Amino acid sequence: MSQLYTGTVTDRERVRDWLLIHTKENSRPLAIVNGSIWPPNGAKISAQVNPGRAWDFAESREVSVDSDPAPPYELEKRIPGMAQLIAPLILDWLRWHRTVCSDDIHDAAVKLAPAGRDPRVIGAAFATLSRQKKIRRVGIARSHRKVNHYYPNMAIWELVRQAVND
Repeated sequence: MSQLYTGTVTDRERVRDWLLIHTKENSRPLAIVNGSIWPPNGAKISAQVNPGRAWDFAESREVSVDSDPAPPYELEKRIPGMAQLIAPLILDWLRWHRTVCSDDIHDAAVKLAPAGRDPRVIGAAFATLSRQKKIRRVGIARSHRKVNHYYPNMAIWELVRQAVND
């Protein structure tokens, strides 16, 4: 019994000879034997599969990957100005701590958001500061908040130190 498996990539892992690709829309991962693709988070993936008990097995090595996902910060466009409100929180945190993540500033960002505004654009503030070369990503951690976005991993950031002669 063959089915079409489609979804938005949220995670990848290797288990022995298998590549498991987790998607937002499916409870079971797509399993590809000796898979060599490594699609980025947010990519759209589809394949013909045979359903298994825990995984959906790709029937062939023909897997369609659209690695040009929708822009990740489109929420910032719907809520203009939130990244500029949250960016100073990030920089202030980094004055006193070596690293920062979205969990560290979440409560302050919620209080800072005007009534009716959604603080889920915290990531857009990190992206804005990264594009300005003020911070850089140094790792990944799992969120400790009970309610978070669909993917519980978050980036860890540090301040970019400028060279003395610049």
